[in-house]
Amino acid sequence: HPQTKKGDNAKFLRNALASYNLPTIDIGDAKAVEERIGWYFNHCLENDCKPGIAGLCNALGITRMTFFNWQSKVTRDRKEHHDLAVRAKGIIEELYEQYMMNGKINPVSGIFLMKNNFDGYYDRQDVVLTPGSPLDPQKDEAELKRLYAANDVEDE
Repeated sequence: HPQTKKGDNAKFLRNALASYNLPTIDIGDAKAVEERIGWYFNHCLENDCKPGIAGLCNALGITRMTFFNWQSKVTRDRKEHHDLAVRAKGIIEELYEQYMMNGKINPVSGIFLMKNNFDGYYDRQDVVLTPGSPLDPQKDEAELKRLYAANDVEDE
């Protein structure tokens, strides 16, 4: 369970509400988006809070999916939105990498955040099938003969 001290939850909620209570911006206006991204990072600096993708999206008044679509150029054909999303996401990714390398974030939380918010982080498990292993689909002799016969016909 999370280790919070008295007052932590109020601080976290106060930071989230600061973004939530901002006036809406025209998210089609790249300059307004850039200014709001700057506001968010400065707010995190001034209030000693870790920035995150969800917090950034809250400040922008958009969903995480909209943000990831900007980053991957799915919904906006404007290069500015893509560039702003990539740069902002890069800052947060760098910070989380530093937090993890310097023991400033629970490793399990860090791994979860990195795998779910940033490209190229994933768990990999290689599976090697060997004949007779539980994952090897067993075929009876008649089925194998039929498969080999079909392949022989195709090779001719």
